[in-house]
Amino acid sequence: MSETNNTFQNVFNQFTKLEKPITALRHYLDSIPEEDEHHSLLDLIAGKLEAEFTTLQQDVIKEMSRSSS
Repeated sequence: MSETNNTFQNVFNQFTKLEKPITALRHYLDSIPEEDEHHSLLDLIAGKLEAEFTTLQQDVIKEMSRSSS
């Protein structure tokens, strides 16, 4: 495996590790009542993290496929 591919694989692996706490935050949010004073803030944070994570992960996958071509 080339050094570039190895780097992309390491970055992808880090994104995979990052997905777990984002998912945990979403599960925690689902367990607290919507009336909780922090629910809307946590919902906003979780949504933003999920969106950014998805965008960055897709970018890494695209770059990985380009570098392997």
